[in-house]
Amino acid sequence: MSIEMRPVKPEEFDTFVTATFIGFGAPVAPPEDTANTKALCEYDRTLASFDGEEIVSTTGIFSFDMTVPGGSPHRGAGRASTVGFRNKRWCRLAHPVSAT
Repeated sequence: MSIEMRPVKPEEFDTFVTATFIGFGAPVAPPEDTANTKALCEYDRTLASFDGEEIVSTTGIFSFDMTVPGGSPHRGAGRASTVGFRNKRWCRLAHPVSAT
């Protein structure tokens, strides 16, 4: 078994977000709720680990502008990472995630 690590493609975004939500134990958001995030996604700053077609871990850096005391805007970045647990049978039954 080999794990491929690479940035996600635009067509894999919904699967990437689903895997990220599952990794954090959060309810999975429908694609229409993540449309704004998809439009702002910097795909070259994402990274997913694929076990075949299944995304088993995610990470990404998300740029944003913020204002600090004094009023001057600064560029910021947030990072989030998830790693799924490896009980594949339960994981696939409870949360099927496929890049296809």
